[in-house]
Amino acid sequence: MSVVKIKICKKSFLLEADPFTMKLTPRFSADKALLEPKKISKINENTFLLEDDIGTVIVEFNRYDSTTLIRVRSDGRYTCTGIPLIFTIEELEADKYLAFQFSHDPPGYFSKEEEFDYPVLKDVGQNDYCAWSYPIHLDSLNLPTYYKVSQLILHKDDTNMFILPISNMGFRAIISLFKDRNFSIILEAKSKKEWDNLYVFALTTGKDVYKIIEKTYSYVFSEINKEHLLRRNKELPEIFRYLGWCSWNSLYHNVSSEKVMKIIKDILNKGVKISYVLIDDGWQKLNDNKQVQSFEPDPIKFPEGFYEFSLKIKKLGVKWVGLWHTINVYWRGIDPESVLAKKMIKLLEYGKSGLIPMPEKAYDFFNYWYSLLNKWNIDFVKVDNQSSIGYEYEGKYPIEKAASEIHKGLESAGYVNNISVLNCMAMQPENVFNWYKSSVSRNSMDYIPGIISRGKLHLYFNAYNSLWMSQVVWPDWDMFQSNDPLALQHVVARAISGGPIYFTDEEGATNPEVLKPLTFSDGRLPGPDTPAIPTDDMIFHDPYNENFPLKLYTYVDVKGIGRYYIVAAFNINKNDNVVKLRLDPSTFIGKQSVIYEYFSKKIYHGTIHEELSKHETRLYIISPINKWLAPFGLESIYIMPRSLIDVKVFDDEAIVNLYETGEIVIYSLNKIKEIEGGRIIENNNVLKIEAEEKVLRLKIY
Repeated sequence: MSVVKIKICKKSFLLEADPFTMKLTPRFSADKALLEPKKISKINENTFLLEDDIGTVIVEFNRYDSTTLIRVRSDGRYTCTGIPLIFTIEELEADKYLAFQFSHDPPGYFSKEEEFDYPVLKDVGQNDYCAWSYPIHLDSLNLPTYYKVSQLILHKDDTNMFILPISNMGFRAIISLFKDRNFSIILEAKSKKEWDNLYVFALTTGKDVYKIIEKTYSYVFSEINKEHLLRRNKELPEIFRYLGWCSWNSLYHNVSSEKVMKIIKDILNKGVKISYVLIDDGWQKLNDNKQVQSFEPDPIKFPEGFYEFSLKIKKLGVKWVGLWHTINVYWRGIDPESVLAKKMIKLLEYGKSGLIPMPEKAYDFFNYWYSLLNKWNIDFVKVDNQSSIGYEYEGKYPIEKAASEIHKGLESAGYVNNISVLNCMAMQPENVFNWYKSSVSRNSMDYIPGIISRGKLHLYFNAYNSLWMSQVVWPDWDMFQSNDPLALQHVVARAISGGPIYFTDEEGATNPEVLKPLTFSDGRLPGPDTPAIPTDDMIFHDPYNENFPLKLYTYVDVKGIGRYYIVAAFNINKNDNVVKLRLDPSTFIGKQSVIYEYFSKKIYHGTIHEELSKHETRLYIISPINKWLAPFGLESIYIMPRSLIDVKVFDDEAIVNLYETGEIVIYSLNKIKEIEGGRIIENNNVLKIEAEEKVLRLKIY
């Protein structure tokens, strides 16, 4: 732990947090201008008075252990540009950087070309931004000037630093204005605004990357009175504890009741247990300008309406039905000539794309709509295009305030109407800081079926974005297809992701063998206890461009045994090079342990050194050994330990309580002499038992 030391240096501050140092120069708004201080005076160890041409500003460095939050207070200032302040950071050097940019999508990402270079940096305008976060591994922070970065991780010697700009009081906070490896923290409202009390950014240093990210988010959200927005204080909706299917990459805009019914019947007939269906874009009735005309579906595509459609789907055994829409209702808003527009006109206004909900009337608008969905047996919504808030309401409302009002209204309407919310295209700070109750959000750019390079990048984007997205939501790794060339990689990654899992197979194209281990027999996902994130030895490596595997880990706690670690390794190398894997169980479990690899069925003791060939996937279960026993769990599911309800281990026997019956894999230091509730079917390096009952009693010699 390194506490930040602060010194005054003329018009700037010098911050030291060994081994990092930086020069921090603030500028504050004076109508159209941004003024540097003429004088900085120390009030106390944490508080400083800054004087400029129009008055004074107080800068506070609130320190909590290794975290420092920078806060600014004024007597009231005005910005007609929408920018109240800029803090420029200079002379901050590191060996490695991991930046999360939302400036632009990778050029050509949606092309059909298989070979694909990433990252490709390009110049963007001052106001340009995109819907998604993209991790970039860098040796030097030479980024285009107007790149927009939501947060930054730095590594130097054996210490890390995490920098998080704080969106608050109507202002979106970003890292931008890159020049000669220097950069600035900028707050922007995208509209004229008075201000007097703002949080600017937080930084934390430490050896453990996970802890400094978690600590930063925890302190920041607590300080701005939004601690309840953190994932740890939310519930994952019951819907997303089950496997689902989505219409998008299967049917695109050609979705219809008849086509969906055929696909769902085909999937169920193959023995894949799906519990929800999500109807994506394409259900709407639109005018010639691609504006939505009604909350009712297109009568040609869904002639029976949503109520009867939902009943038909649920009669097949599906529990829930979801519906896609955008935050502005549809991409270009509501048809102003429609009956819907005339009925809702007091709740609408014109944005950049068309007629959209007023932020301050968001609850009334969405409550009316969602009450209809509730009557139609719709159980959840996927709310897309949330990135549009920043340009739809530009100049009318402070950007972060607009986002806050819309999310409050929409999520409150969902809550009172029993409609769960899945966020999408929403990785900008103004959204991330304002998911009040919703607890799930898309975690990356779209899945692209069949193109291997995009599949590799999709895994890369999701893996590293999860480092920070998992602080506020369960990351949604997006849909996938079970017949994709990288289907196994996609499936395993989602199995350990901790977020929702839903696929998007076309009729007749389902591969049940890769899908079935995702669920128990009742369709429930045997999910881990926490979202998967990259292992610490991979955080500053780029597995797409470097000869390293993508390694993710999560864990499952089982009463009576302890914490199992699940480690998945993927070869996503751009050039299909063989990559070397190293897995040391002692970095996860300090005590005695044993490892089981799901696909090869091998047992390992100690550090693993292996090679992963082209597209290869490994799934390791690291189990503690309690006395003489290490039960791995049912082999019918990827997350094997989740099948263990609890285990009681005594000197001469053990009782294993299972979620359901099936083949269980067990490692024992002693020979089993008797089994109650099952029978041995294999006894080589591991013991495989056919559990005929949910409770097994094992007795040893």
